[in-house]
Amino acid sequence: MNMRIENKIVITYAGLYILLIAIQVGLLAATNINWNNDQNLIRFNSIANLSFYGIMALLFVVMLVSFWKKAFAQFKQNKWEYIKLIGLGFLTLIAVSMLMNVIYSLLGITDTSDNQEQLNQLLEGGWFDQMSLVLFAVFLAPMVEEMVFRLAGFNFLMRIKVLPSWAVVVITSLIFGFIHVMGSFDLEQIFYYAGLGVVLGYFYYRSKNIIVPIVIHMLLNGFVTFSMFFLY
Repeated sequence: MNMRIENKIVITYAGLYILLIAIQVGLLAATNINWNNDQNLIRFNSIANLSFYGIMALLFVVMLVSFWKKAFAQFKQNKWEYIKLIGLGFLTLIAVSMLMNVIYSLLGITDTSDNQEQLNQLLEGGWFDQMSLVLFAVFLAPMVEEMVFRLAGFNFLMRIKVLPSWAVVVITSLIFGFIHVMGSFDLEQIFYYAGLGVVLGYFYYRSKNIIVPIVIHMLLNGFVTFSMFFLY
């Protein structure tokens, strides 16, 4: 993958992220909506998540058509190997998630992350909020996040050849973890998400195909999301 693709991904992600923050601030200042009302906040989060990640995913597809063609062709040629990696990666993610929960419990960290709280709020909303949760969490977020942190971030750090591959996996995973807690600064939760990021980074490094970590990420988020539906 060339530097141009990495730059496109990072610039697009950063630009839309800044735009989303500006829109949020503008709406808070310019409207008379009662943002202390939980339902208003839930609906706003639904629309914001769908808009941000939906536009991002669409741009990544449109801008990188030739890249996706090559990725899918490679996947087709090695499909059974990649399917095995996807299955192993999914089971590893489940195991790491359970292990991190046990460690947090032993350390007395029982608070739910702000990121998870937002997902719970969407689940408690109306049908639109629940559908947006499925689209956002299961499909859009895994694609966008793997493109940004694994495809762009991982490959950029590997390209400059300063750090060993294991360090690149750890660094990109810590950034991945920070992004998930940035809004609330639940810093103790960074290591939970970073642990998941290490697994995703490893399987990207092993497969050299971004489709593998995207599908693994989708499977985990799908498992968690639909488990939430049954629990509620």
